[in-house]
Amino acid sequence: MLSDGAFQAKKYRFLFYISKKHAFDLSPDDMDCFVVHPPPYNILTLLLALFLPFKTFRKRISNKIDIVIFWFDNLVITFMLIIVELILLPLCYVKIMA
Repeated sequence: MLSDGAFQAKKYRFLFYISKKHAFDLSPDDMDCFVVHPPPYNILTLLLALFLPFKTFRKRISNKIDIVIFWFDNLVITFMLIIVELILLPLCYVKIMA
């Protein structure tokens, strides 16, 4: 019973986040990039602040910032995992052979 309640809580939290993300994606003022990204990436959204008066550039820059953040996250996490595996590989080899 308790696990069902925990699952329902996670499900409703997920639905809440998805609905908020969907609302930001459909926002007509193109300001979703300021809110969607977490604080370490707000430095990249300063570029968007320079283009606030220009509505045509704002959407393009917002999309480019989204793409840069997406690929930066994926590359950093991928390289970190590869480095950890390369560090652990000799240790596992020694452990197995010993």
